[in-house]
Amino acid sequence: MKKWMYLPGLFVLSIGLMLGGFTRVAGAEGLVVTNIQPIYVEKGEQNFLVTVKAHVTNNNTTDNVNIEVIAVDAEGFQLQTVKLTGQIETGKTKVLLERVKMAKQTFEQITKWELKP
Repeated sequence: MKKWMYLPGLFVLSIGLMLGGFTRVAGAEGLVVTNIQPIYVEKGEQNFLVTVKAHVTNNNTTDNVNIEVIAVDAEGFQLQTVKLTGQIETGKTKVLLERVKMAKQTFEQITKWELKP
């Protein structure tokens, strides 16, 4: 195959990566997690209350879903871990939400959210 045939795929991938919050990750056995991002932030003077969401598709045989997402800084360091849990029927996709309290300084250092390996 010629190298130029890969260009359309690379273009689509680069656009997806530039649109912050778009992450597609095969998670724990049979789970597909996409669009991990903070959707609401209550800002205090020193601490923030952050609501984190993720779209989760359950391809498992059980309806109980448990995932962990991490907030990462520009250097790749893990700043915060958030556990998302819920009931999702097999073959269905739902949005899971969780609220977490964190220091203002920590929140301001976050560059992306991703599924914990």
